[in-house]
Amino acid sequence: SSNQSIFYLFSFIATSIGVYFVYLGYYTPKVLFLAENLLLQVGFKTFCMSASLKEMISASSAAKLVLSLIDPEFYKHRATASLLNVDGYIQGEALSFAYPSQPNRKVIRDVSFSVDKDRSIAFVGPSGSGKSTLVNLLEKFYNPQSGQLFLDSTPLTSISPFQLRSNIALVSQEPVLFRGTIADNVRLGMDDVSEEDVRAACILANAAEFIRDFPEGYSTLVGENSRALSGGQKQ
Repeated sequence: SSNQSIFYLFSFIATSIGVYFVYLGYYTPKVLFLAENLLLQVGFKTFCMSASLKEMISASSAAKLVLSLIDPEFYKHRATASLLNVDGYIQGEALSFAYPSQPNRKVIRDVSFSVDKDRSIAFVGPSGSGKSTLVNLLEKFYNPQSGQLFLDSTPLTSISPFQLRSNIALVSQEPVLFRGTIADNVRLGMDDVSEEDVRAACILANAAEFIRDFPEGYSTLVGENSRALSGGQKQ
């Protein structure tokens, strides 16, 4: 290739100049050998970098897209409220929302609800009526176009996504577990969790009994695609 030709030409010129300086007595053959070896090493590394430069430039546009998904603009908005002791009172006022792909189709229109502490609520309706969308808004995956959501009377817009999601557990229709042990999946997202905390959480979730039935207990590997667990156990 052209890069190889330039590399070999540059090496030939440098070696020729070095031999000439040795002939004139400016350098010894030992110095020439060391300089030539260093030149070859640097030149080879530069050649390898230039060969990858085209792929790096091509990948930069894809990397920008991935980074924009990992760190979207609304994550950077500074939170003005702090969640300390969450009671769990949730309220939605006149919520309306349309997905960006279909901005003219309102999935939710003027919806209001409230959930008191230690109470449950069920959103019931036909497919496409916005039940999952309400959960997406509660998790701040999206922000409503109009209306407001509150957690303990604090607007969700003033709470950082990290703080909010540290106080919310989402159990989706299709459970997703990661490769690793059962304990690893229970700890997911929380670094400072003891074995006792893991066991207590599983007792609250009515999962401790079947986990004890596994030979390795909480150290059981769930396997690829959670093949070690049944659908009910994953939930």
